[in-house]
Amino acid sequence: PSELYFTSCGTESNNIALRKAADCLGIKHFISTPIEHHSVLSTLKDIVKQNPDIELHLLEVDEKGNYALEQLEHLLQKHSNVMVSIMHVNNELGNLSDLNSIGALCSSNDALFHTDAVQTVGYFNFDLSNIDMLSASAHKFGGPKGIGILYMKKGTQLDALITGGGQERGLRAGTENVPYIAGMAKAMALCYDHLIEKSAHIKSIKSYFQDSIRTKLPQIKFNGDVEN
Repeated sequence: PSELYFTSCGTESNNIALRKAADCLGIKHFISTPIEHHSVLSTLKDIVKQNPDIELHLLEVDEKGNYALEQLEHLLQKHSNVMVSIMHVNNELGNLSDLNSIGALCSSNDALFHTDAVQTVGYFNFDLSNIDMLSASAHKFGGPKGIGILYMKKGTQLDALITGGGQERGLRAGTENVPYIAGMAKAMALCYDHLIEKSAHIKSIKSYFQDSIRTKLPQIKFNGDVEN
């Protein structure tokens, strides 16, 4: 519980993670991809604009929206004081990132790793051992709109984003929205109680949709890595 902070949404969680890391943790290099959600990519570009001593490195992406872990490893070995922000599943292409491999690379090179997991919390199990920060939003897994989570590994110290009464262990002052938090908790519990059957159901819908379109429109091409 001490590693969870309640926010208003995934966008706010991403902003807190990235902006406060730049302010408080001595980050000099951010590594991300050019196909991140705007709440990550626009935030990173704004951070660099406001801080000329911070650099943003974007991994090269191929025609299917995939990037090479070799390039990430090269950048991690080349630079110090690094934070990596790569989303778990792309919200437009559906491409799935290997969080365990990315997290292991970051850990072995003393870099912080943040992931925007807004699309996947509630639908995947997560190993957080090599993830320093993770963003999620309740409405993506059946909870109410207007409530989100920032997971932040114990030992990470950030200054207050909003000052006031000291709620959320001093990071985000203001009265918590308890009914929405309860709704989010219930929705998440239901998701993970039925994770296996729900995952199988979603995969079957995806296969049916793709097969049906290919039958009626054989010339169609799908964006992204459709087999991932």
